[in-house]
Amino acid sequence: DLKRTLADVQAVLLRHAAALAATPAKRAAAAVSISATPQGQLIDSGPGELEIAVSDDGHNVLIAGNAGLFASIDGGTTFAKPILSGCPHRCLGDPSVGIGASGNFYYSWMPFSSPESSTGRNASRVSVAVSGADPRTLRYRSDAATCAGGVCDQPHLAADRYHGGPSGDRVYVVYRHFKDKNEKLPPTPTLTCSADGAQTWLPVQQIFDSSADFPRITAAPDGNLFVIFVAGKAIKLAKYSSCDSGLKMQDGYPVNVGTFTQPVCPISGLDRCNNGNGLSSPTVAVDEINPNHIFAAWATSTSAGKNEDIVVADSTDGGKTFTRGIRANAAVAARRFMPWIVTDGPTAYVNWYDRRTSTHKANDLTRYYGALITVENGGLTARESDISKVDEPQCANLWPAAPRSDADARSCSLQPEFAGRCHGTEIACNFNSFCAGGRQCETGEGVPKFGDYNGLAGRKGRRYSAWSSARPVVQPGESTPADPKDLKRLHIYFLVEQVR
Repeated sequence: DLKRTLADVQAVLLRHAAALAATPAKRAAAAVSISATPQGQLIDSGPGELEIAVSDDGHNVLIAGNAGLFASIDGGTTFAKPILSGCPHRCLGDPSVGIGASGNFYYSWMPFSSPESSTGRNASRVSVAVSGADPRTLRYRSDAATCAGGVCDQPHLAADRYHGGPSGDRVYVVYRHFKDKNEKLPPTPTLTCSADGAQTWLPVQQIFDSSADFPRITAAPDGNLFVIFVAGKAIKLAKYSSCDSGLKMQDGYPVNVGTFTQPVCPISGLDRCNNGNGLSSPTVAVDEINPNHIFAAWATSTSAGKNEDIVVADSTDGGKTFTRGIRANAAVAARRFMPWIVTDGPTAYVNWYDRRTSTHKANDLTRYYGALITVENGGLTARESDISKVDEPQCANLWPAAPRSDADARSCSLQPEFAGRCHGTEIACNFNSFCAGGRQCETGEGVPKFGDYNGLAGRKGRRYSAWSSARPVVQPGESTPADPKDLKRLHIYFLVEQVR
């Protein structure tokens, strides 16, 4: 029944007890194999909010999501679900990953709930774990920051894969610092770093004023750090010196990158729409050959409720000015949201969720798209591709928790959607009707089914993508899933492609 279904989904959300393989897989001697006609590989069941880190040779891959950690040592052919060793509190929530110059993997998260701290107070925090070159060996190392009396929300981690500090890897963390536990006051984008492989951290510093939000970071090949964030309708970029040089904002920063219009809500099936997240999702990446060449990407609405474009802009003067831009998607009207950009050598990859195949009767059908961004003849070019290649519903009558707005479910063309919860219970209900006894069908805090963000990675001409899907798993030749519970599960897919 619906109550058991909710319990099943919550169990998936909090599960992280899969053991490491008893015998380590043999490392491939040759290059990572790529299918001639690549299709998404099912990794696991559970909600999204995904990030990916990949070793320089492409063999070791770490995917982090709200369903857990997924580690591969064979280029993504197979994945193990490691237990995070030494974790003093729940090891899931707002995940982020990176890889340092040493080849070590780093994982940060905001625990869903934390136990009593050493000071006797329950404090929100940003926790960090580290592994060796094998991402299956992650172990809790330290807390990068605590937010006593408030909330450390949506931390994002960047490790400098080009240069180490004097005592270990340079690791950076940025987060939204709410001063109150109810997250009613405006958050402050806050930054800290470690120059010794996440053993110790510098005092936190505020990036901008209270108008700023949703910071994302990347480490550049020249040792500098870039932080992109929004302030009203503006997208801004800050530039910092390396951690061991004091993490100082450089003169003349932050600068304006561009302006945007947030995607208009509702977007059917998303249980958070610009409520605790920003679907425009500005991100930044730096050319690995030329550190003065900076890319930024974001989504902007061009026709309210009908079309968003994925915009990529670049700077050739170290991030001081952004004078070139291009639309990464084809000129087809569609809802688009949550882009993410990374670099691979001088090339950028940007991915996003795209609803160009949706219809009036199925307005939640979504695919995962990407584009290859290059510089040709003095300008930017974009080559778009369909990554998921399958229409995937994002309503699907699948709601792990009541959404923050009833419009998230009411806007789904397929009805009824049992998205709400009957007052005082965990019984799922339809917002268009009352519960038994006349109880109200109520909204809640939601569980980000598809995430507040969705990352990707690129290495040596290969694009590594992961995305969330509510599409049931159906075996070839069958019309329904072998496991009926699959109708009430989210799934995580992964794909590695040779794109250049």
